[in-house]
Amino acid sequence: MQIMKIDGHAVCAPDTPIRCLTLATLVKDWVSFCGSSDGYGLLLDRNEWAAFVQFINEINEEMRHAQQHP
Repeated sequence: MQIMKIDGHAVCAPDTPIRCLTLATLVKDWVSFCGSSDGYGLLLDRNEWAAFVQFINEINEEMRHAQQHP
């Protein structure tokens, strides 16, 4: 991941391309995920972060299971 500091924000770009995900911007109380050319994104505040990580972990577990049992 490439991380740039811009005006006190950490702007992260994935090394491995993720379709339409171009940047994540981290500020003190929130993170913003932005897509390319579609104008859509996802904004999470600090209170939502733990639930978001749990959600991603659950998806990851389902993907592992699906790959082991095609």
